[in-house]
Amino acid sequence: MKTYHKIPHWNKGIFGQPVIAFDKLDGSNMRFEWSKKRGFHKFGTRTQMITEHAPIYGEGVDMFMEKYSEDLDRIFTDLKDYKHCRKMTVYCEFVGPNSFAGFHDPEDDQDVILFDVDKFQHGILPPKVLLEHFGHLHLPEIVYEGDLTTEFIDSIRNNTDLKEGVVAKGSSKRKGKYYSWMVKIKTNMWLSQVKKDLGQSALLEDLDGNLSLYED
Repeated sequence: MKTYHKIPHWNKGIFGQPVIAFDKLDGSNMRFEWSKKRGFHKFGTRTQMITEHAPIYGEGVDMFMEKYSEDLDRIFTDLKDYKHCRKMTVYCEFVGPNSFAGFHDPEDDQDVILFDVDKFQHGILPPKVLLEHFGHLHLPEIVYEGDLTTEFIDSIRNNTDLKEGVVAKGSSKRKGKYYSWMVKIKTNMWLSQVKKDLGQSALLEDLDGNLSLYED
């Protein structure tokens, strides 16, 4: 099953290009594979395959199946864009009110929230397609629509209302086809909490070793 790619930081973005920025949920990545013959039959975290009996994340499998599977199966079966597609991979965030940097409070009521869909042999759907086909389902909140600018980036880095930051998604056209791209912008407040709770090494790992992305 296809794993979710690592999202680059904002300095790798295509400045001046239009983006849709979604709330970056502070949880753990989960993936769910659908096939035309078997429906949803493969489940995993970012790093390993799991079943509904797995500790912690097995709960996420049950939640996903109850919350999304029926609607997604209908979309993949009936919508002409997917009728001839052998398989699809859906990505969700497993998250609770007190989740932080991949750690989850066992006392929390967790949720799974769909944030991306991968079409077999085509890749991650562009943000406008995601919203057009799946916007009626529970997706992360849209924080911003506009060009990727330094002013917008600074407004997110200094934001005190967002928990972690945003994922800004755009699309570019190559050889007549549109391809999605995305960058993450994290708040200085969240990064400071990582440094305080998990240490400098965790901060460096999160920033891919580039401390210029963080203002202490």
